[in-house]
Amino acid sequence: MAETIDKKTAYVGENNFPLSNLYGATSSSGSLIFNVESECILKTIKVNTDREGIRRFLIIDGVGDTIFTKDVMVMAGIETVRLDAALKKGDLYSLTTDVNVNMSSLGYRSPRFVRTINNTLPLRIE
Repeated sequence: MAETIDKKTAYVGENNFPLSNLYGATSSSGSLIFNVESECILKTIKVNTDREGIRRFLIIDGVGDTIFTKDVMVMAGIETVRLDAALKKGDLYSLTTDVNVNMSSLGYRSPRFVRTINNTLPLRIE
């Protein structure tokens, strides 16, 4: 029988999406910068878009190495995307999308996600 010690779940990020000025420039791709205080699994993120298409989600560590990639078909509307990304303790992680995949799938550098007021990807991390 396995024992789980110090298991914690945190829900962070935006709870609601904005009502106006929904999308940033289609010529740029935003990112969410975050720190990890202890090893964890980034299970899901919640996104909102008006464009169906493939997105390649990337997690880049504090030294600039891509440590996680996952291609996901995202449908129009609000959707929870399962990542299941294992993360180690560290600072300045970046969660973003691949601009080349965005261009191929959507015709924009941007992932076309509804943005937050501070120009980050409006992701709810669960």
